[in-house]
Amino acid sequence: METIGIPRATAIDMFYRQIILNKGIPFSLTIPKSLPAQDDMDEKTFNALMAKGYDQAAQSDSYPIDDVFEELDR
Repeated sequence: METIGIPRATAIDMFYRQIILNKGIPFSLTIPKSLPAQDDMDEKTFNALMAKGYDQAAQSDSYPIDDVFEELDR
């Protein structure tokens, strides 16, 4: 979103407005035949997935859920 100059909060607002206008999710949803699970991953893959999540949290690349819902209520 940063590349095209749209703040994350605005993108989330746009998404919810599309849900309202379309009376549902504005794109098709699919569920993969299998979801990633720790039991199905080797240690290297699992550790890489956990490291990615940790890096996002460490860089504050997330929002507290209460803040997200508060923003949506505006």
